[in-house]
Amino acid sequence: MSHVIKSTISTVTDRPEKKLNRLMRRFEVGDRVQIDIPDKDDLDHERLHSRHGTIVEIFEDDAGQETGDPRDSHLFSVKIDDDSVEYLRWRDLRPVSDREDS
Repeated sequence: MSHVIKSTISTVTDRPEKKLNRLMRRFEVGDRVQIDIPDKDDLDHERLHSRHGTIVEIFEDDAGQETGDPRDSHLFSVKIDDDSVEYLRWRDLRPVSDREDS
């Protein structure tokens, strides 16, 4: 299942108080990613698993406070190669190597 948690969302900016949160992020805007949802029972597995895209925006919310994992406080807007946009957490993404992206 996609890890969506209702929370207050704000766009990540370069304000100094956000520096620690930026360091906790695994991805940045412009990064190429592959969606990795290995659980075949997850509703998004068939539709999204193994698709490639580019991170176009990063939002911050309070999901990390709810889960106890600060990495969950980042919601990544990913433009999929078919031009659709999906909103995903770090655990559903992995970097794409140059070899995989060809």
